[in-house]
Amino acid sequence: MPDRRTLVQRTFRRYQQADRKRKSLILDEFVESTRYARAYAALVLRKWGTTSWAVGPRGPLRLVAGAPPRQRQPAKRIYGDTVAKALIRLWYLCDCMCGKRLVPAIRALLPVYQHWGELKVGLGVRRKLLSISAATADRLLRDERRKLRTDRGRSHTHRAATTLLRRIPLRTFDEWDRSLLGQVQTDLVGHDGGLNQGEFAFTCTVVELCVGWNELRVLPNKARLWVREALDDIRSHLPFPIVALGTDTGSEFINEHLFVWSEEHHISFSRARPYRKNDNCYVEERNNSLVRRTVGYLRYDTPEERQILQAIYQRQVMLSNYYYPCMKLVDKTRYGARVYRKYDTPRTPCQRLLERGDVPQEVKEQLKKTFEHHNPAVLKRELTELQNRLYMVASAKPAPVLHKRGKPLAIRNEVRLEYPVRHRASQS
Repeated sequence: MPDRRTLVQRTFRRYQQADRKRKSLILDEFVESTRYARAYAALVLRKWGTTSWAVGPRGPLRLVAGAPPRQRQPAKRIYGDTVAKALIRLWYLCDCMCGKRLVPAIRALLPVYQHWGELKVGLGVRRKLLSISAATADRLLRDERRKLRTDRGRSHTHRAATTLLRRIPLRTFDEWDRSLLGQVQTDLVGHDGGLNQGEFAFTCTVVELCVGWNELRVLPNKARLWVREALDDIRSHLPFPIVALGTDTGSEFINEHLFVWSEEHHISFSRARPYRKNDNCYVEERNNSLVRRTVGYLRYDTPEERQILQAIYQRQVMLSNYYYPCMKLVDKTRYGARVYRKYDTPRTPCQRLLERGDVPQEVKEQLKKTFEHHNPAVLKRELTELQNRLYMVASAKPAPVLHKRGKPLAIRNEVRLEYPVRHRASQS
């Protein structure tokens, strides 16, 4: 080893100063003399002078870098604080959507917000906002998104009678034709505040599978009469006719009232499999994105709260149908344990309706008129004000008292979860 070290000291400077062709000849001679592997010999000659030798605990020598590690130059920051602040502002105006939906929304709505005077940015910031990627947007919004984390609720579905279940055909998640306009799925979301007792409000969620159109209605409870009235109201406000209706196996849907209603209006009525939420996956995901993220998990059981809820849903439906884009699954392929999904370009349900040839021209004109008439930033501010008002009313009311087996039982309506709307209110 001392002879090898002497040979390295005589050779390394000549090797480091030589050109590529000369280095190859020097390396051949050095490998022949030391019997080193060629890659290791090149490493020794290249690093000698910037390293030191030490003896390992078991005897063999090992190479230890003596020179300090090279300081990595920090990457040049492209999107500064000004761009980040403008992005956060747009994110709250667009209802805190994910990056893949936010980027198309920014490109479509940034001129709208500037037209209405809701956002004032320079040309450089505007150019960066229009060219930002979805991954970069998610990275810049990571800290803001952590403030909005919430928990999940509980199910209020009670299975209907078996006799009527046999009369209603079953349809699984892969049996829906998403190219046909007018197929809807519906579900109820309960606002019990954590205790499923007494009477409290429900939200009826309806989503169309082809273009992604959404409708929300508030019910005093889950009685069949209110469900039928809500579906009648939704049917009269949709810009297209309903041709198919899918529900779960809850008794609020699987009943004679809704069965006769679907036959009267020539609607194909089908149900999902029991305990298989994925059969109604399209409406289940809207239960979270449109209902839970908007009104939280508190208990709403008074007429005032139901009135505020309906005002919230009017603005939420307007924003989600006309201004907030959504993605549509185009293809799903499985390779072994991996599933690869391909989505189309995010567009709003209004844009998808305008692109279809089977939508009447007068309906398209009405959609364009509605889009141009409203300012989405004003709708968002009104939505936030109503959310804060709902939160204050639900938190300040006295706790109701129920009776169970002759004993009074108080329902605590305290804030058991962090209410995400309050964070958005300070930003909007």
